[in-house]
Amino acid sequence: MCAHTEVCISKEKLCDGKWDCYDGSDEDLRGICAGNFSCGKDEFRCDSMTCIPEYLVCDGRADCEDRSDEKWTVCRGGN
Repeated sequence: MCAHTEVCISKEKLCDGKWDCYDGSDEDLRGICAGNFSCGKDEFRCDSMTCIPEYLVCDGRADCEDRSDEKWTVCRGGN
């Protein structure tokens, strides 16, 4: 159910990167999505809850929309 309305959405639409609730509550990155979101093998989970190929992490170019793939805390042991 969307946070501020009585609209129900299917489980598949939760945390899928698209707003199905008018307020985006189905994509709440700090709430419901934080624990439910995972990436596939050989993928990096961006802080913005998207996935990129692992080989793009710490390559000197931000590939996550939030630049989390180039953060010092991520890259300090990498390239």
